[in-house]
Amino acid sequence: MTNKSGKSLGGGAAQAYRWVFGIGHERNVGGLERTIRYLLGFACLAAAAGVLLAPVLESGLGNVPLGAALAVCGLYLVYEAQVQYCPLNHTVGRSTYRQHD
Repeated sequence: MTNKSGKSLGGGAAQAYRWVFGIGHERNVGGLERTIRYLLGFACLAAAAGVLLAPVLESGLGNVPLGAALAVCGLYLVYEAQVQYCPLNHTVGRSTYRQHD
């Protein structure tokens, strides 16, 4: 969205959102790196399920902050692998993505 002078609205928060989620950026994650991100992401999600669900089955709350952190990390790794964009790769100018013609 822009104002009358054509300047983009949203400021720093909108730019940060686009940077984190790769909106408008070229892909920079591919090949083996993408596979590793999927594997680590699903491993984090499995660990989160173990941390969060095992104590519930034993009538306890367990370590909810650790389980939540693992779940967030796992979801973000899977998301990065799916959209093939990593903000850290973008920042350092690194890309493992190879476009197929």
